[in-house]
Amino acid sequence: MTRRSLSTRDRVKVFTQGNGRCYLCNQPITPREPWECEHSTPFAVGGSDRLEDLLPVHVSCHATKTKRDVYEIAKTKRIHAKHIGAWRSKS
Repeated sequence: MTRRSLSTRDRVKVFTQGNGRCYLCNQPITPREPWECEHSTPFAVGGSDRLEDLLPVHVSCHATKTKRDVYEIAKTKRIHAKHIGAWRSKS
């Protein structure tokens, strides 16, 4: 899967469907405050770039969540690899 760039029109739609509030902390995103689009299901584990699956988040909230997601994404990939018999132990 390849991530696509969002146009200004797409970002406006994401912001509007999120009611101008950060999906993670539920605080309003004020004018001129930097914000990003968050995947409701992480892109790395099969989430899509459809506008319906994107949510507005503060840059700082997104960075914190991304740090937590790294572990969960790696775990999900390990479980999937074990399930299909592709995982090899390091021993």
